[in-house]
Amino acid sequence: MLISVKNLFNHFVTDSKIIFANRDINLEIFRGETIGIVGESGSGKSVLAKSILGVHNKNQHTRGSIVYCDDHQFDIVTADRNIIQNLRRHAIFYLPQNSMSVFDPFYNAEVEIESRDRLVRDYPIDNKERIQKMLVEIGLQKKVEDKGAFWDYSGGEKQQTLLAQILVTKPQLVILDE
Repeated sequence: MLISVKNLFNHFVTDSKIIFANRDINLEIFRGETIGIVGESGSGKSVLAKSILGVHNKNQHTRGSIVYCDDHQFDIVTADRNIIQNLRRHAIFYLPQNSMSVFDPFYNAEVEIESRDRLVRDYPIDNKERIQKMLVEIGLQKKVEDKGAFWDYSGGEKQQTLLAQILVTKPQLVILDE
């Protein structure tokens, strides 16, 4: 098992009311498993996803546990900030809704994927072959060869590039918030 969510409650406190986002969520995510969480708009799916990442709004109150099970098992809800940052940098990646504005319009997919890979690995390393393979896998090799910059990319091609940025780092868990 990679993630175990038990009795998770999330609510937000405003000046006038309490808004419940998640109530008594229980789930387990295993390595190599694909799961989908379905619900209406505003039903708390994004709040759950961000909770698994250890991201909380200042008005958010969380109760329950989200245990990350790896070499060092810990509860994401109560873990130290440095541990959470390390988790998000090396193990769990998040692809948010409306994430297209993260790219520099003058670069292309190859440059963006390589920059993410170098950032995550903490040291410069030449991974051209692995990045080229990823570009072929996501169907953007021709676009890069044509020297297309991001202003030439469709929304789908930008989304593919974001996913490739994540996959090239070989994460343990990818959360797609769509």
